[in-house]
Amino acid sequence: MRYIPTVALLSAASAFASVPFAAVSFAAVSLPQDNAGSRDQSETRSLDQDSGPGDTPLLAGPEVDAGAAPASLIERGVDGSLKRLEARPEIIAIELLELDEASQQRVDAVLLARATQIDAFLRDHAALYNKLLGAAQARTRPDRADMREFRRVAAPLLTPTLFDRLAESIPDDQSAELRRLVEEYNQALRAEYAGEAMEGPQRRARGPMADRAGDGSRQRARRGGRMERLIADRQELLATQSEIGRALRTRVQIAQERTEELVAMLSPDMEQEAEIRRIIRTANEQAMSNGGERTSAAALIAELYQVLSPEQRRTLRAYFAGNRPRGAMQNR
Repeated sequence: MRYIPTVALLSAASAFASVPFAAVSFAAVSLPQDNAGSRDQSETRSLDQDSGPGDTPLLAGPEVDAGAAPASLIERGVDGSLKRLEARPEIIAIELLELDEASQQRVDAVLLARATQIDAFLRDHAALYNKLLGAAQARTRPDRADMREFRRVAAPLLTPTLFDRLAESIPDDQSAELRRLVEEYNQALRAEYAGEAMEGPQRRARGPMADRAGDGSRQRARRGGRMERLIADRQELLATQSEIGRALRTRVQIAQERTEELVAMLSPDMEQEAEIRRIIRTANEQAMSNGGERTSAAALIAELYQVLSPEQRRTLRAYFAGNRPRGAMQNR
């Protein structure tokens, strides 16, 4: 079973109905793609049809044990390293469960609400996210005040967690399986991040006299529990930041695609095209740097009008009204 992102499918309608170049970008939900080869199956049946009732078909292959290895999100490369998932583990894991229609509808509602929350965050706090992203790319510690502010404004995304919301929307037995899949992957991810090399020096630094100083098993257990909670909290924070980053990249991609579509429909000369792209790029940069505050449709149209002919202006009005000229996409 292969997974395909459905970002474009979920966001297309709202992307073109929203203010210019500002699209609702949904979380990277993955859906299973049915790759069953009906032709191959029919050929197999034709080859097997002469077999008697007690005969084993020539192409039947070995019987598969129904109690074979359980499903897992863990996949490793040839060097043994963990292959990172393209979406949050709970989003991919829940697609491995055979949900009934009612449960699937509840899951879809959770994911749609999550996408709306992510979009609201990017609309209002894109500048803050970009500051944190810049620090991460520069491999420097983010400003503590920025991190505190992020935790405050991202609180609706962090509590309750996406996992908790999904787990509550499905039956208990499937919720337990969801937890197993996600925890197995998260533990593997933590082990890869930290590794034994991180744990060794810390233990050596504590020294053999630690227990003699009153560090008994109960104290260690309490500290271990707190550490587990801190690690889980940190992992949830990083997962949410990555989720926001994926949504942001989707918005940028949609903006680029819409720009290309608009330019193709307007059929500008080289000088006009350069100016159109400059105007749109400036509007997008303003949205990214001003906490998602976008140039209004009216202001953007007014600025574009200055470089367009009367016929191009009519095309532009139709574009923003949603009445794209027929064949516009074919002319791209």
